[in-house]
Amino acid sequence: MEKSLPYEAILDFKLPRWAELPEIDLYIDQVIQLINHHLEPLYLNDQSILTATMINNYTKKDVAPKPEKKRYNRKHLASFIVITIMKSSFTLPEIRQVMDWQLKKMDAEAAYDYFCECQEMAFRLILAENETIKTHCSNYSNSAAAVSLATLSFASKWLTNQLVLQENTVMMERK
Repeated sequence: MEKSLPYEAILDFKLPRWAELPEIDLYIDQVIQLINHHLEPLYLNDQSILTATMINNYTKKDVAPKPEKKRYNRKHLASFIVITIMKSSFTLPEIRQVMDWQLKKMDAEAAYDYFCECQEMAFRLILAENETIKTHCSNYSNSAAAVSLATLSFASKWLTNQLVLQENTVMMERK
């Protein structure tokens, strides 16, 4: 019998798409509640998902847009979701850079929906569709599988950094 990987339920996880985000502007406490609700399956119970301090930090460091009259719109919500997911692997300047590149290639709605699709695909790739990873992890203990996946995470981060470096070089050459 095939051993199931921990957290395979995440395969059903869906991020809210742009059209599903509230059309009305929200106050910071509403933003926190909404995003924490949507991202809760990704975090352990004792982890802070998003707080007012985090939001203020992201806007002060120009990683997310500043609120308009203390209210936040879809663009803010999408930014906070992307930042909250990416912050465990990337620095805020790296996140800002990747977001800026996407926004140069497509509008905010398309960029955000693309991010959602990619994140969901990443879970499927790791947990369901990649037979090599699934077989490897199923043949070992959870701790061994964790080591395997941690090295995969590092490899993904390394490749991302290489792509960022390459893109920076191309952009510098254009100037």
